[in-house]
Amino acid sequence: MKDFPLEQKDFDEGMTQMRIGTTLKLVSFVVPTVGLGYYLGNIDEPNSWKVPLVTSFMGLILAPVGQAFRRKGYNRVNNSIYRYNYQVTNRANPSEVSFSFSPSGPGIILNF
Repeated sequence: MKDFPLEQKDFDEGMTQMRIGTTLKLVSFVVPTVGLGYYLGNIDEPNSWKVPLVTSFMGLILAPVGQAFRRKGYNRVNNSIYRYNYQVTNRANPSEVSFSFSPSGPGIILNF
């Protein structure tokens, strides 16, 4: 993809978005687990129930955000690959008009 810097940039940014999305999805599972662990470790304290409540709410927010990042990154990667393949195919087999001499005389040759 080095010949096409726009596609390379989109591919790299899409991969970064996919990594961020995957990380956010994993964090959305870890955060409530840590909150529940804190609650079970400090069950004697009167306000310890607030921690798992807040962390569960945060996990519910992080999961769809991570999924959206991952989906957007996946779409960017696929679009950059499709554009790259299209440009490579057109570059390898371009349509061209040329002037040439043939046995029947000079003429225009169309290559598709």
